[in-house]
Amino acid sequence: MKLIIGLMACSLLFISCNKEEKKENANSDERFIFGKEISKERVLSDGEFSVAKQACQSLQNKREFFETRGDRELSFIFSLSDKSCVSPDYSAARDYSANLRVPRVGELTFEGPRGTSFVEDILTDVHPNLTSICNNVLNDINVTNVETSGAIKYQYRFLRASNGYIVEVGKFAQNVNGKYMPTFIESFSIFSAAAGNREGMVQNRTRVTSCSNGLVQSSRQILK
Repeated sequence: MKLIIGLMACSLLFISCNKEEKKENANSDERFIFGKEISKERVLSDGEFSVAKQACQSLQNKREFFETRGDRELSFIFSLSDKSCVSPDYSAARDYSANLRVPRVGELTFEGPRGTSFVEDILTDVHPNLTSICNNVLNDINVTNVETSGAIKYQYRFLRASNGYIVEVGKFAQNVNGKYMPTFIESFSIFSAAAGNREGMVQNRTRVTSCSNGLVQSSRQILK
């Protein structure tokens, strides 16, 4: 009898593991890959909604803190590296200082180095990439993983990381066959509240576009 119960338990565990593996495989199928059609639009899962809400809350907390600071009062060090269409490797990273700009009217920005790939806009809960999603999830309203703007579709992935959250945004346009294919992919690694005064800061921001030779062109901006 004990043997039968043990075999049943093992069978149930095997089935459960298979289900979990299938779930993971299904999620991996939604990765943004150049040459791969946009995944089906769907409502965020409970886990994704939780990550999206927590990420938006951290981004909101950071924005509200920044808005209380004086213009150019805060500065940050970022490491920049780039990968071109003719090289599979990133260039040697270089460090740059950037001042926080807090205008009386308008969005928060970083005043960074000119003539580089440095991205000056700051990801917050009211950033164009997230304003609609954050407004909804912070009010406990679920959303889908796709937003449409004219002929362009933006698809989102919300993932939990060891030190916070990862938000991935894929920009998709229709090809000659009417299929939506990625033209630009951007990833943000965001610190959670556990990071203290770094909550809501983007630790790693990576921007990727495809090249005609099959390689990708990428820039990586890391907060030091």
